Amino acid sequence: MEHTILRKVGQFQLMEDKSAGYSVYYTQNNILIEHTKGKGKSYEFLEDRKETLMLVEDSEFVSRAKQSAGNDLYILEVAESLWSELGNIPVNEDDELDEDFINCFNTFEKGTDKTEVWHWFESTFNLSVAKDLMYGKR
Repeated sequence: MEHTILRKVGQFQLMEDKSAGYSVYYTQNNILIEHTKGKGKSYEFLEDRKETLMLVEDSEFVSRAKQSAGNDLYILEVAESLWSELGNIPVNEDDELDEDFINCFNTFEKGTDKTEVWHWFESTFNLSVAKDLMYGKR
């Protein structure tokens, strides 16, 4: 997909794609770009939303970008996928990783306390490990 980045705030980007012969605007973040690479997922919305997102403050841009992109669902997919990978990493009797846990966002070396990894999941994906990953969906 050929696109032009119109605005970037943190990990969120407002992009324009003209490959269809007309402009399609969508927002995406680095987590989603990595996860959806090659899957052809994009988040389209109308021209008026693009204009609004060009003008709002950065914090509001991130909030609206999340809403426009429907990112919560896809971020949860990424988190669940990584959580599943983490499940394959053995933990020793001191609750430390017994192997390196390497993913596209971070590397946790052997010996890292598992709760440190859990906190990383919560802060990176804005979720609760207990509620969202261990015991069910939001």
